[in-house]
Amino acid sequence: MTSEHFRNVLVGGILIIGAVLTASYSLTESNNWKHIQNQSGRVDGVITAITPSIAGRYNKNEVWVNYTVDGRDYNSRLATYTKDMEVGKRIRVYYDKEDPIRTVSRPTFIDMLYFIAAIQLVSGAAILIIDPE
Repeated sequence: MTSEHFRNVLVGGILIIGAVLTASYSLTESNNWKHIQNQSGRVDGVITAITPSIAGRYNKNEVWVNYTVDGRDYNSRLATYTKDMEVGKRIRVYYDKEDPIRTVSRPTFIDMLYFIAAIQLVSGAAILIIDPE
């Protein structure tokens, strides 16, 4: 076994293992979100404001939403922002039943992790397939 072949097998194997671990983590987070959805209250709300803010080194938009639970109005900040959000849009709001001012949002990084896992898997497989030995 040449050192180049060993390196290719090692790198390809690490990428494939990384893909499996990344996909497993994503699946776990997706299942956690489904559990949170089932345990949370759900109401329709209206986005009232989207304000830019700086969180650490990254720009992040803050989304504020109005919703009503048991006749009481709430105005809370969502933990997530997506590009299709706009002021006045009606959205589904998931809230903590014990403290309705607290909202819960689906983590947006889950979909990105599936994409990263796919790239890792394809790259690792390509390295192993293209390896000349």
